[in-house]
Amino acid sequence: MESSLKINYRLIFYLLLAAFLVVNLATLSDYGMTWDEAAQHHIGQVTLDFLKGKTTDFNFQREDLVYYGPFFETLNYYFSTSLLESFNINYVSAFHVLIVLTAGLGLLFLFWLASAMLGEPIALLACVFLMLLPRWAAHAQFNSKDISVAVFFLAILFFLYSGFFKRKFKHIILAGVFLGLGVATRMDLTLVVPTFFIAYALYLIFDRKILASPELWHAVKPDIVSLAIVAFFGLLTAFIVWPGLWKSPSLLWQSFVFFSHHGWQGQVFYFNQFYTPASLPWHYAPFFIFGTLPLVILILFGAGIYKIFQGLAQRKNIFVYSLLLVWLALRLAIAFWPGAIRYDGVRHFLLVLPAIAIIAALGLNWLLALIKEKFPAYRRKITVAILSIIFLSLAIEFVQIYPFGDSYFNELVRLVIPSHIENHLEMEYWGATYNQGVAWLNKNAAPQLLFLRSGGGALAAILSSSR
Repeated sequence: MESSLKINYRLIFYLLLAAFLVVNLATLSDYGMTWDEAAQHHIGQVTLDFLKGKTTDFNFQREDLVYYGPFFETLNYYFSTSLLESFNINYVSAFHVLIVLTAGLGLLFLFWLASAMLGEPIALLACVFLMLLPRWAAHAQFNSKDISVAVFFLAILFFLYSGFFKRKFKHIILAGVFLGLGVATRMDLTLVVPTFFIAYALYLIFDRKILASPELWHAVKPDIVSLAIVAFFGLLTAFIVWPGLWKSPSLLWQSFVFFSHHGWQGQVFYFNQFYTPASLPWHYAPFFIFGTLPLVILILFGAGIYKIFQGLAQRKNIFVYSLLLVWLALRLAIAFWPGAIRYDGVRHFLLVLPAIAIIAALGLNWLLALIKEKFPAYRRKITVAILSIIFLSLAIEFVQIYPFGDSYFNELVRLVIPSHIENHLEMEYWGATYNQGVAWLNKNAAPQLLFLRSGGGALAAILSSSR
């Protein structure tokens, strides 16, 4: 029976993943283009021109673009321009197809990772929760920068977990390969290394009691060798897929330094005030993470945190629980660092949303187990009622804001600010809604009408010409 249930969970997931991809690909035209996409396309075009021999140098429009790894943007540019040449698809949608497919790949790695660590029921719940997060769903359509980093993060964690705990040598190599691909996409992906190995060190110390071993070196030698293999293949892969390194290998270190001191010249509107990115209050990051989670996810996340600390107090599942906490806490700690640059709401924290989804799924699983224990006679009815309320609530929240998920705030925020949230917080900060604005103008404005727009560079022109 247990084997049958596992197959069913897996089957349900694959069906939901297929539905996720079909729905998102069918609704590409509902989503607009963001401020940054033109620059991202430019990175891909310049790199592809270099690879094709059309140029011998990297002539980027902005000096800072040299520090952005070109792997995903080059892949996306080649893929998208091929679509434009072969199919009747508009420019904006063409450049969003691979982003959607990449988000789907991330869900696959999330299911594999959570299944390996906590079982398929929790993995399925985590994936469904992530699919129904309005902010994640919106970014899965148009954010090539952060969605790709989050997906590489998940892939690397999966291969590291499988490689170090199940001693799969092939997965050790794949962890290094995906690390290289991720670094060649954006350097802050390196955060995955301390995330995994802090949790792994805690596991070695408190679970395997490695410090008490009389032969400490013999005990850790396989792990050190595995780490060296990951590092070797990571560096090798990054060098292969990042053409800028062929001309200047020191660019790898320069990119790391750049993202360690990344700046931004704009201002951030946060609770009725404008701030520079380095002067925002400490609560900006946690507010935009937790204030943009639907209420039911927030409640289940709280239950999951309780379950994690309960398990750690009992020295149970030390690695998994530590990993989930470090995954979330390390990114927040960087945001709390004095002088840290913060802007664009939840965008820079997308890589922690899968961890939150897993913790929320863990919380729901614990609550359902508690109901089974306390109310055995009514557990089926109560379980059905709870699941119905949860998923109905998530569906309502998702549909209400669609397709403007990147402007979503949860029920608690809307309770405190019942109307005109835009007068208190940034809602639209990345230009995606220009899609609907340009569509309205195309439909209603007189031919040759001149109009003013508040920034966005070539964005409005691209959207207009793509329709």
